Amino acid sequence: MKRFLALLPLFLLLSLCLRAKTASFRDNLKGEDCAAAWAERSFAAGKVPPFSFNYGGVPSEKLLPRWRFSRKAIETDKNSEKVTACLWTDPRTGLQVECRVKLFSDFNAAEWVLVFRNTGCSDSPRLSQVRTIDLEQVSQPEKTENDYEVFFADGPFFSAADFRSRDTVLAKGSELHLEPDGGRSSSHTMPYFNVKTPSGGVVYGVGWTGSWCADIVRDSHKSLRVSAGLRDFDSFLRPGEEIRVASVFMIPWRGEDRMDGQNLMRRFILAHHHPEASGAPVKAPILTSFDHNGPWPCDEFSCLTEFMAKASIRQQAYYGTVADAFWLDAGWYSRAADYKSGYWWHSAVGNWTPDPERFPDGIAPIAETAHEAGAKLLLWYEPERANVDSDWAHAHPEWMLAASGAPAVPLDYPVDSAFIVNIGNPDALQWVCNEMLQSISDNKVDIYRQDFNIMPEPFWLNNDEPGRKGMTEVKYIAGLYSYLDFLHKMMPHLIMDNCAGGGRRLDFEMVSRGIALWRSDYSNYIDGRRCHGYYLNQWLPVNCTCVSSGDPYDYRSTLAAGVNFTWGSTKSGKGLSIEGEKALIELYRGLKDYFLEDYYPLSGYGDITGEDLWMAYQLNRPADSTGIVVAFRGPEANDSTYTVRLRGLDPSVTYRLAFDGDVAAPGRNQRLGSAPSSADASAGLPGEPFTMSGAQLSEGLELTLPEKRSSLLLRYRPL
Repeated sequence: MKRFLALLPLFLLLSLCLRAKTASFRDNLKGEDCAAAWAERSFAAGKVPPFSFNYGGVPSEKLLPRWRFSRKAIETDKNSEKVTACLWTDPRTGLQVECRVKLFSDFNAAEWVLVFRNTGCSDSPRLSQVRTIDLEQVSQPEKTENDYEVFFADGPFFSAADFRSRDTVLAKGSELHLEPDGGRSSSHTMPYFNVKTPSGGVVYGVGWTGSWCADIVRDSHKSLRVSAGLRDFDSFLRPGEEIRVASVFMIPWRGEDRMDGQNLMRRFILAHHHPEASGAPVKAPILTSFDHNGPWPCDEFSCLTEFMAKASIRQQAYYGTVADAFWLDAGWYSRAADYKSGYWWHSAVGNWTPDPERFPDGIAPIAETAHEAGAKLLLWYEPERANVDSDWAHAHPEWMLAASGAPAVPLDYPVDSAFIVNIGNPDALQWVCNEMLQSISDNKVDIYRQDFNIMPEPFWLNNDEPGRKGMTEVKYIAGLYSYLDFLHKMMPHLIMDNCAGGGRRLDFEMVSRGIALWRSDYSNYIDGRRCHGYYLNQWLPVNCTCVSSGDPYDYRSTLAAGVNFTWGSTKSGKGLSIEGEKALIELYRGLKDYFLEDYYPLSGYGDITGEDLWMAYQLNRPADSTGIVVAFRGPEANDSTYTVRLRGLDPSVTYRLAFDGDVAAPGRNQRLGSAPSSADASAGLPGEPFTMSGAQLSEGLELTLPEKRSSLLLRYRPL
């Protein structure tokens, strides 16, 4: 029997049907309760729900309608959320499938996660092909043959094109397969995609910080199948064993442009999947660094000392250039500076005690000095990786996983090779929780930076028991979530940073727990900073990078929800004075909240990495109708003018527009604020404010930059 699934249409533009005996969603639409109505009939007795798996070689669609079913409401502290636990039980083997369905009345969106448990007395039959979402998205019958477009994005792979926008039109009989690389959820491929018809679409997200997969298959004129879940799972469950798998969300949207849907997703992420600290949503900080670099091998922070760190903080306090927090990255721990014995920061990971020679009293005195200056301290950790001769590897080799699958054998000499810590083991998880809680507390850390510079996939797959493919990963990811949730519970003030080699774990389960303060390891290159933000802001509102100079083209390339000033107190950025740095900090303070608003890429969705191109984007705040436009003329771009069409404006309103001057121009006589009033404002240069209607700005605003490799910042507000 053909399965159709109703898909949450907010505006009667999309509809899905169940393969089971239910009417289409359009027939049962009841205003704002349409998501609730869809869930009520989709997750119900005798129906085929919008997920699937194989059990004992039999597809779940043939099993679940015959299994015992129950449903109960779960209390939640948010009025906009409604949570229901739906339970299917196999009366023969005792396997239970629990689907926790969460509905969001403020977005008419749905999200769910699956839990499998074996309540029987023997091993379960094989469980495989687990897809947390498996449904058909149906277009209206009058639409054309090629009415489905899929928008998705690359993840980071150390390039200026990290997070590049992708799209494809699915003709009948075609399909698209998505999966990440190496076991980190957003490496090479982002775990989000947007399926569009001419009248709107649906944005999907996959919440799994490991190896997921998604397939979008066009199988008929009017419909396509969307499925997503675990890529590598084919196992049985032992008596009493329970596992949770991937979560998913889907958000229906209406409009002609993909950003109508993706801006809805950005708001959804902020409202329901953004971390909190001390009971309030986390605000991405503005961070400054220490004077730490020196000649090789003094890379990262492996030559920093307590004396130098405290002096750097006090000097910045004296200058008045203290921002929100100080960034202390890799290399503070024991053996990281012992280059004479063959170590460096990378090969010393797993020694989570401060270097006794450089920090005899630990990191706490540095944190206290930062607190005295009115700032927080960020400290870098990588607790999931332990070098083969590290303290952690020697303490518990039985909890270490080797990539080969062989037993982990620690060494007594430096080798730049590592195990991963098997936090899927309950005893190992508890030990890591206790060790890290003690370290973070002792060091008085305010911002916990978690990195993961290794591809875990071979460690997981090669350590699976025979016949239990994917079980190591499933338990590991559950352990990862438990660990981070433990830290949040024990230290509710703690802000968490989610790095993973630069933006390689950006699924919504991790985004819910930590912000991305370092979105790509290619961030040290200016072209990367500029392009990464343009691409990634189409999906996630909170992502950050670094700024390394006061050059306007550079610092405007790094505008984001937060930022890290990578210079210390004794070496400012290129041509940047004390007053220039203070002005630059204030510029970021005044602009960074705009990145939490609606985002529009004004230069389209294709490749914008070329040096011969212009690039422009807009951030619009609907609450007060203000916004900004940032534009760049590339180093080899021949055209001095560029036309942009602004979005989200009221065509009947008149707007006041003004171009910013350079905040910190090079030289001793640098100016602050606006350029002389004689500049031609209408041409896109700093000068007197001017006015245009929303209709005119939507039709086209011509920007002018006379010089190559230059930039501008435009602010607007309604009169």
